Amino acid sequence: MILEFGGFDEGELGHYGEDYDLVLKCGEKYEVGRVHHVCYRYRRHDDNTDVLRSSEMKIRNKTLARMRALDRRRELNGH
Repeated sequence: MILEFGGFDEGELGHYGEDYDLVLKCGEKYEVGRVHHVCYRYRRHDDNTDVLRSSEMKIRNKTLARMRALDRRRELNGH
């Protein structure tokens, strides 16, 4: 299914938010559910790449993914 949507967009989204972008794309074609319990945990530490990324970049990438999804959905609905 990942290839159906062009894979992860690491070009513009870098290495943050590309998975979120893919979930939004999948939700436009398939019903996407949510698991409401913890399935795994990962260790966070000072050298963790998520910790090292700026808050501004994280917000920018998530916003970009949402704006792209909004544009795609408008196009699908003829607006």
